Amino acid sequence: MTKAADPRITLCGRLTVVWDGEELGESLPGRQGRLLFAYLALNRKRPVRRDELVEALWADEGLPSGGESLLAPPLSRLRKALGPGRLEGRSELDLNLGDDAWIDWEAAQEGIEKARELEGSGQHAEAFSEAVDAEKILSGGLLPGLEASWIDDRRNELEELRLQALELIARSGGHLGEAERARAERSARIAVEAAPFRESSRTALISVMEAQGNVAEALRAFEDFRVLL
Repeated sequence: MTKAADPRITLCGRLTVVWDGEELGESLPGRQGRLLFAYLALNRKRPVRRDELVEALWADEGLPSGGESLLAPPLSRLRKALGPGRLEGRSELDLNLGDDAWIDWEAAQEGIEKARELEGSGQHAEAFSEAVDAEKILSGGLLPGLEASWIDDRRNELEELRLQALELIARSGGHLGEAERARAERSARIAVEAAPFRESSRTALISVMEAQGNVAEALRAFEDFRVLL
């Protein structure tokens, strides 16, 4: 018997769900279905209570009375769209993705951690590659087109992760060839523009300029930051 393909889910950029080789993203039932699925996917490592899901759907509009009963229809539609055995539980729900599911949000976090470890051991080319892949995922933004306060919290987390990835690209790329150093400088400048007072981004920019031999530019970047502070 052929083993079923592991689920692949993208939450950054367009929401997509490929499960057992079947594209399910378009069949998720409307805004509520996409919100429910995204919340469950982001919290897949623990059971999720029904009242959490009620809050995820309606907290920004004011929690409705009888939220538990209002949750039943969108939850039922989501179960139907996903297919049997994939959304389990009643009072607490589990998205049964299995241990080998790939979710881009998790892959980006793991890539940043791996890049940091590789950088620490002097494997700059490998660290650069991991950081570039992570930043590419995160640059898509989290669940564009969907709005909720819990998504905003996650988007703040994403922005921090993206800054870390950009800084890793800058630091590791500074040890590599001309093309990588150019990418490193662009990444550092993007990070500085996004967070002007962030010392680690400024340091990464100064370091990559020094690696390129642009000592005068590095000194000017240092002076700009000193004046800003």
